Amino acid sequence: MRIFFLSFLFLSITTFSQSESNAYGLLWEAKNKQTNQKVYLFGSIHSNDKSFFNFSDSLYYYFKNSELLVLEADLLSIEGYPSIQGNKKSLKIDPNGEVYSTSKTPSNSIYGNEDGMPQFLDAYFQEYAENSGMKIKFLESIDFQLDLVKKLTVNKVKSSDNIITLNKLKKTYLNRDIHGIAREVKKSMEENNYHELFTKRNISMVDSILKFSKDQNPFCVIGSGHFGGANGILRILERKGFKVRSIKHTMSNVASKEKTAIKNIKHYTLTDTVVKLNANFPGKPNLKIEENESKTYSYTEFGQGNHYSIEIIPHNKKEKIEDLANIHISNSKGIPAIKKTLGTGEVIVDGISDTYIEGLHHIRIMQNDKYYLLIKATGGNKFMSSERFKKFFGSIWFYE
Repeated sequence: MRIFFLSFLFLSITTFSQSESNAYGLLWEAKNKQTNQKVYLFGSIHSNDKSFFNFSDSLYYYFKNSELLVLEADLLSIEGYPSIQGNKKSLKIDPNGEVYSTSKTPSNSIYGNEDGMPQFLDAYFQEYAENSGMKIKFLESIDFQLDLVKKLTVNKVKSSDNIITLNKLKKTYLNRDIHGIAREVKKSMEENNYHELFTKRNISMVDSILKFSKDQNPFCVIGSGHFGGANGILRILERKGFKVRSIKHTMSNVASKEKTAIKNIKHYTLTDTVVKLNANFPGKPNLKIEENESKTYSYTEFGQGNHYSIEIIPHNKKEKIEDLANIHISNSKGIPAIKKTLGTGEVIVDGISDTYIEGLHHIRIMQNDKYYLLIKATGGNKFMSSERFKKFFGSIWFYE
């Protein structure tokens, strides 16, 4: 798991690629001259920096009115998550069982930090599509991308040089200057890596895009590095009979109906008809089923590093919820869990626990006649010392 995320951190740096287009821009339309078949393409970057989310009215329009979202790979399907509690010394528990942080510094994640958006840019689009029921197709599998990383030549780079390069790329991306992106990347990449990451993949990506777009006009979110150059996606589409144009970046003072509609889709409602459970996750959770018939729904906001999960465990008799709390809730301060009765009359136990995988996390235990739930929420300095977990806990209930 760690190898995977380190690999994608490297890929995020190289998503800025060469481009020889005569226009600036990150949003493009490719229209087949004979069939009028259209493809919309947006150049992304693997980052949750809020400045990258300043989308144009046209992006919201074309994205909202598309029936299909096309992405490079299904990153949100990955099981497990990287803990961002690297400096646990900053997280403390007060005598009342409340978590606080002695540091105001946001915890760093794989794709940014806690001051950025919950999801990184590509995953933002995927999260909306899954929450709204929009169809999604992927150009590559996770396994393919893992194998790709093995082919790359990795050279040691000074951290100071890396920071300088990233700052230049950020500025260039915000200016939507694909010529500048090309110059910066070519200076930082070996020829073999560029060939493996872009030249070879661009051909197969275009083939898949055209296959997906036979019956509908897709909205494609792809690393901006794949767009430009003689062997880039835009030039390949031109050679296949498409007219390619950059869509102007304009923003009105009043939010468009498309922007408002997208912003209003804020969660995914999970319904488990076997357990008779409803829950609202930030996005569509992954499901893992164990041999003992227990199962776990989990979702990670990779941008900020927050993780939400519900572990469902069957039991033959109705065990006392206090006994379950003694088994599953413990922390270094010895702060006991708190038993509560909700307005619905349901009895729950809330507490703070610390385990090897999750680190310090908020936990709630619920149960019915057949199952008990271990509900967990964890994250970095800012998340753990806030009350954001309460929104997730409060959206989970059994139904008859």
